[in-house]
Amino acid sequence: MAIFRGTGGAGDASANVTINQVTEKALEAEASATSAASSASSAASSATAAATSATNAANSESNVNTSATNAANSATTASTAATAAQTAQTAAETAQTAAETAETNAASSATSAASSATSASTSETNAATSATNAATSATASSQSATSSATSATNASTSANTAQTYASNALTYSNNASSAQTAAESARDATLAAYDQFDDRYLGAKASDPTVDNDGNALVAGSLYFDTTNQVMKLYTGSAWAIAYADFSNADTDDLSEGSTNLYYTDARVGSYLTTNSYATQSYVTTALGSYATTTALNNAVANSSNWDTAYSWGDHAGLYDAAGTAVALSIALG
Repeated sequence: MAIFRGTGGAGDASANVTINQVTEKALEAEASATSAASSASSAASSATAAATSATNAANSESNVNTSATNAANSATTASTAATAAQTAQTAAETAQTAAETAETNAASSATSAASSATSASTSETNAATSATNAATSATASSQSATSSATSATNASTSANTAQTYASNALTYSNNASSAQTAAESARDATLAAYDQFDDRYLGAKASDPTVDNDGNALVAGSLYFDTTNQVMKLYTGSAWAIAYADFSNADTDDLSEGSTNLYYTDARVGSYLTTNSYATQSYVTTALGSYATTTALNNAVANSSNWDTAYSWGDHAGLYDAAGTAVALSIALG
């Protein structure tokens, strides 16, 4: 008995499949198509999730843009796979219809369904990988945001520190300026004091100066050291005078004579004594005449042993005065 083999025509019952086998193959193809449709649906869901993950990753920091782009590409691939799975589902349905009319077409449909299932599984795997990549990108973005916040905090701290250093630098600058002003004032005061000193003490010179060290008129009280005479001199306002007397090396020749306390001279003493009737040699000679000779005086001294006898006649001490020994002896001896 001939059986239906599809559009190929009738065949031999002993050499060809029966309708039951065709039905089984058709049922298997239908099951494969259902499984493929389910895989395609899962792949489509995975693709949708991957697209959502890619969109979230795209909103991350700029340093994860590349990863987000890769995720978006993976999502696109998954979407393409889902479309392919849908196409496979349609092919499986077509195969199912063909399987009812032909074993060969059913077998081809089963094979196509198996391939579609494999593609759907691959698409699902790719979608899962894309989701993982998106999660990794999100983590990296979060870490980058944390690093950025830390960097901002550090920058704020550094700015505050820099402001403190700037404030300290300004204070140091003001202190330095004040110190400079004080130093300049001290310098000017020192120079003024030195100028006053330099106008008073003129230093060592070989002769009496006529002006001070600045070429100005001499001031009373100025000093200088006379290197020629090795003495310190004082300006009185009109002349230079020795500032002090070095009595270890000086004598009266180094001092000017006053008007009351006069220097001693033989002529001055003789004149004074004569004028005031004191017993100078010339006065005694005039008063005693021949008695005022050296011989007479020597004889009087030689006969001093007679003085005690003469004293017994009375105290003649009153007769001895500044007129000299010769006068007293002359009166005592008669």
